[in-house]
Amino acid sequence: MESFIKNFIYAFGAQVVSLCASLAVTFIVPCLIGVTEFAYWQLFLTYVTYVNITRLGLLDGLYLRLGGKKYEDLDFNLLSQERRVFIVFQAVIAAIIFLWILTLDFEGDRTFVLVACCICMVIVNANNFLSYLLQAVNLTRVYSVSVVLQNTTWFVAVLCILLFKIYSYKVIIIMYILGHVFAGIYLAVHTKEIISHRTAKLILVWDDIKENIKCGIKLMLALYAGNLIISSARMIIDASWGVEIFGYFSFSLTLANVFLTFINQVSIVIFPALRRVKSDKQYEAYYLMRNILSLFLPVVLIGYLPITVIVHYLLPDYEPSLAYLSIFLPICTFDGKMQMMCSTFFKSLRKETTLLVINLCTLASSIVMACIGAFVIKRVEFVAYSILIVIALRSIFSELTLGRLMGNRIGRELVQEIGLVIFFLGLSNYCCVTTNFGVYTITYILYLVINCSRLKNIIKLGTAFR
Repeated sequence: MESFIKNFIYAFGAQVVSLCASLAVTFIVPCLIGVTEFAYWQLFLTYVTYVNITRLGLLDGLYLRLGGKKYEDLDFNLLSQERRVFIVFQAVIAAIIFLWILTLDFEGDRTFVLVACCICMVIVNANNFLSYLLQAVNLTRVYSVSVVLQNTTWFVAVLCILLFKIYSYKVIIIMYILGHVFAGIYLAVHTKEIISHRTAKLILVWDDIKENIKCGIKLMLALYAGNLIISSARMIIDASWGVEIFGYFSFSLTLANVFLTFINQVSIVIFPALRRVKSDKQYEAYYLMRNILSLFLPVVLIGYLPITVIVHYLLPDYEPSLAYLSIFLPICTFDGKMQMMCSTFFKSLRKETTLLVINLCTLASSIVMACIGAFVIKRVEFVAYSILIVIALRSIFSELTLGRLMGNRIGRELVQEIGLVIFFLGLSNYCCVTTNFGVYTITYILYLVINCSRLKNIIKLGTAFR
């Protein structure tokens, strides 16, 4: 418990820095670089999410197989050699994609974005090899500091734009890459035993690589299918309405993702801790986590008014994005529980197939709904609501599945949580922002009062779990 709390504090601190960096990029940069430039930055963030697909599940397999072990018990010779093979493979794939990009007739900005993604493929994946190992063996404090180093360069990017008046998204991308370079150096210093040139029999290395890929490919596909649920809709919007509408749509998603990224990244502490928890304590951990998330995630919706005010006064050019914000904020309540609780427990219980099937079905539904909205109904609002609906259904089904595995009935609690979100959406459509804020805040307080027994159980169970 003491180790868990220390790791949680480091992860929380790292995500506070990440949150501040995200807020700086979200609220300050759009004022400086314009709508089109910001849209290309968002396009880069959309594409760079998928550079990890070339890891072929190897890192995910390491994460699952080594989860809960101690760092000093690792086979450093094997991991050192395996890391070098992995990096060479990433470099070859990046070079092939780079040459392919040069043969295509893209405009200059899109080519720059794609080339930057090729560079990130090598640097980010090399870092991820070490990051996944550190998370698996519960050394998340080192990983959290690397996240801080990685994100502080965004502040430097903002300063460069302000001081040197270089009003371009390219500055942010360059600083994004440099941030990963600095983070990689820090990770290398703290994993000397793996970085040092150790030798191992090549046959053993290949056997371990194959085992990791076999073990991790389902988890990797599940995670990418989960990421594509939103990204596929964004790509369809880019293809149907152009980069400017894509920028407005992405800006509202970015505002919601500021909270969601913060929530999701803190969950890195939970998986290795769960792998070390005895089986008879896992239900208590699940019950505690579910109550905390279901009671406190809806507080994110109170942020609708402050965000609207900030955008109205600081970023008036992005006011069209506010039409989608009330739709995307509820995603935090559903996707937050999905990522922080359901996915974590599915991985801990080695139910990667279940997670993969759920995410693939949700992805297929998202693509179909987005295509209907883009090519049949031809309304961006329909696409936005379809994203919320499929993510909500994924979360609900996953919770019910996990509840059955844990022997817990959660029907009544789910009805309350869904009702709270529907009430917020109704207020957003028929009331002004100020009325929405006041009425929803009162409703949320009543929700906590109604569930005061669950609040007491959180305190009681948290003490018992310790």
